[in-house]
Amino acid sequence: MQVAIYRDITRWRTVERTLTALLSSAVMSSEQTISAKLVEELARVLNTPWALLGRLDPEDRMLLHVHACWDRGGLGAPFSCRLETSPCANLTPDSICYYKQGVYQLFPDEPFLSSHKIECFLGAPLLTADHKIFGVIAAMSDRPLQEPYDARTILGIFANHAAMALQQFEGQRILRETQARFEALVGQARQGFYLRELDPPRILYVNDTLVNMFGYTRDEMLAMHPLEAVIPDERERVRQAIAEMTQTRQPFVVSFTGLRKDGSTFAAELFPSFVTYHGRPCLQATVLDISERGETRTRARDSCPVRGRACGGRFCGRNHAQRAKHDPHVARMGGFLLGRLSAGAQSATRSSNL
Repeated sequence: MQVAIYRDITRWRTVERTLTALLSSAVMSSEQTISAKLVEELARVLNTPWALLGRLDPEDRMLLHVHACWDRGGLGAPFSCRLETSPCANLTPDSICYYKQGVYQLFPDEPFLSSHKIECFLGAPLLTADHKIFGVIAAMSDRPLQEPYDARTILGIFANHAAMALQQFEGQRILRETQARFEALVGQARQGFYLRELDPPRILYVNDTLVNMFGYTRDEMLAMHPLEAVIPDERERVRQAIAEMTQTRQPFVVSFTGLRKDGSTFAAELFPSFVTYHGRPCLQATVLDISERGETRTRARDSCPVRGRACGGRFCGRNHAQRAKHDPHVARMGGFLLGRLSAGAQSATRSSNL
């Protein structure tokens, strides 16, 4: 004897198609909009007066923040509720919470269930990619629900689609926050910064400081070869330096003369490092305009009483002899002249004391 069981799955397929179309439409413009459409559609398909969708509080897993609620034919206001006294208190990743009737009597301490005399309750977890609960979707009715098997299956379908949609929005939110932090740290930095691929040598990102430093627009810099920002006479040297670092993966500072869009030049230094971006090896670098540093040294050298190779403009100002005590490099550079300066200063001091 053979026994065959036939079930009409047309309803499930209709629900699946409806949700797929819903989540791929323009409704996905915001999390609030898609959440509202999901609870509305869930209440319509299951023919229940109430449906809700919420996220668990990351600090308190028994606190549910409901940001979409369908309440007897219309959207209700967002609210938060405790789960300790609700049917979802012991919800697990692999379970669907279902009470066919009498749920308000089983959970008398749950305010909503008691005040609305809720008979039937269905709740399902919203899961992350690693199978952890981050939210709940539920439907409720003040009368026993028909076709409980179909209802649980349909709720599971809604839970899967809702989880995917909300996780997508969460990923977008995290990405926006990461980009905002990046722009705050790098985009607005006082130093120039860029990111480029190694092969081909294509610029992927430049910050505002670098754009202003070279006088190009952002789009122009993204379209140009990195060496176009170096004067022609130094391009081969800089190219070889980058090639050497690429081979050894040991970055070092590269000095070069930068070439602006208007043809003017400036002294610059490149501080590179190697990173992996989207699975590809890339070079990121900070670029400093050191023109003012050279001008400062020149002015210091011109106003220095030593005036020569001994000082080089590095430590001009007050009391070369005292600087030399603490910096052996200065002492080595100008040992003789600085010694004479020190002796002269001491002689002058003795003469003033007489």
